[in-house]
Amino acid sequence: MTSRAYLPILRDALRDGRARGLTHQGGSNRMDLMGWFLAKMLEPPVKRMRVTTSEPFAAPPVAPRAGVVSEYETLQRSLIEFLAEADGLALSKIKIASPFNAKMRYSVYSAYRVIAAHQRRHLWQAEQARDAMRAVSR
Repeated sequence: MTSRAYLPILRDALRDGRARGLTHQGGSNRMDLMGWFLAKMLEPPVKRMRVTTSEPFAAPPVAPRAGVVSEYETLQRSLIEFLAEADGLALSKIKIASPFNAKMRYSVYSAYRVIAAHQRRHLWQAEQARDAMRAVSR
């Protein structure tokens, strides 16, 4: 759901950044403070702080694994394609509003780092659930 929410925002932001000539020759991108905070908060292992999400991002009912994996892979390819298309842009200078809270703004570079941390968090949670199920079945 998160990747689906970010894709149109990233597409529009990259288009706008290119139109405004926000190019980046050499140098490096940096996370802004909001992006740093979000990525730090989402990075596994999960801290004891509970994070609630807004209603549009509440977990849906469990879907068949094949469909979920297929959609995940499709969304990953789209995120990677957008990143490849962004080559040469100053991703730290292109700002977006969070799909979770329009009052929070951060750079496209930070958004990619937040998305990666969020996905690692879910993978970590899945591993914890798998390990717990294995321990019970022994």
